[in-house]
Parts: sequence; C-alpha cells; structure tokens
Amino acid sequence: MWKRPVFGSLVLVGVMGLAIGFYTLSGFAQGGETITITTYYPAPYGVYNELRANKMVIGESDSGAIPSPDTEGVMIFKGISEPTGSNDQQDGALYYDDSEHKFKYYDGSASKWKEMGGFDVSFSQPVRSLNSSYQNGDAVRIVTVSVGFGAGGGYTYCEISVDGTTWQTAVWSSALNNAWTTSTFIIPKEWYYRVRTNISAVATLRSWSEWDLR
Repeated sequence: MWKRPVFGSLVLVGVMGLAIGFYTLSGFAQGGETITITTYYPAPYGVYNELRANKMVIGESDSGAIPSPDTEGVMIFKGISEPTGSNDQQDGALYYDDSEHKFKYYDGSASKWKEMGGFDVSFSQPVRSLNSSYQNGDAVRIVTVSVGFGAGGGYTYCEISVDGTTWQTAVWSSALNNAWTTSTFIIPKEWYYRVRTNISAVATLRSWSEWDLR
C-alpha cells in the first residue's frame, strides 16, 4: 500500500519538469532571445586541398606580438633561430633567420640550411690537359688556367660549347717568348669546355683551378 504514493509523486515531478521546460522555451520565443555559436570554416587545424588568404602571418598567433599586414598580398614570417627538429629539416623547408636577417631553405641533397639566393662554393685542382674537352656538371663553374710558352710565344683560347661540337671563345690571351698567361672563364651547367693553344706553340700547363658554385 505504501508504494503507490511514491509512484504518484514521481509522475507529478515529471509533469512539473516538462511544464517548466515548455515555459522556458516559450519565454525565449516571446522575448526574441537568440543563441549565437561561433565556429571556423575551414577549421584552423587540419589538411586542406586549397587555401586562400589575403594577408598572412607565419609563426605567431598573437596579433599583439606581430600585427597583421595592412596590404593584401603581404606575408610576414616570424624571425627564429635555425630549426633543429628532425621534421623541420626536410627538403624545401623555409624560415626567416632573425639573427642574419635572411630567408633560408633546407637543401635535402646537402643536408643543410642555405641562404635563399645564395650558393655554396667548392674548390678543386683536377688533373686536366690542354687541347682536351671536358663537360661541366650541375654547378656553375669558374676555371682559371695558367699556360707557359717557350720560344716564339703563343695564344691561349678558353672555349665553351653547349653540345661539345660547336665551340665559342670565352676569352683568349697571348704571351711573348718564354712567358706565361693566366685566364679565367665561366662555364654554364652541363656545358663543355676546353683550353686550346695555337698548334705551333710550345705550351706548358702551369696550373688549372676550378670553383663550383651551387
């Protein structure tokens, strides 16, 4: 006999709850209340097939630290020191070095950060011969040669060719009896080059030096 009043009380409480809920929703509707939910599209974190922006700041989310650009089409990079993370050091990575005030990119083939627009220089003194042709590799090459001449003197012709067949003289020089000349010329990537002397001359190659710019 004592269970029935409890069940009745539960029903009464449920009915009162529903009534209060309807009353609250009715109050929102009558008073013109609105609920605003702010979100982002696309989300600020994720992978996108295409992303466009009029202005952008890279590396700083606080607009007080680095204000957004005034002009559309301007991108600002936060200056940092050289990144050392393994995921940072990937071919094609880019950052702005705030100590040197230069943009740098990561060259995966050389495993190092390089100045954008800069290059590495390597020096060598290979074994070369006069009147023989050679092909340059993937660097811009600067060649300096010194040639000595015996009696009667002679001429030195520094020549380059795109195909190894048709040659053009980059620079030439001459020397008197028992004298020597030094010449420097530039070879584009993949081009052929040679140092030729006039046939009648008694010539001796004194030195041959090459600088490769990558």
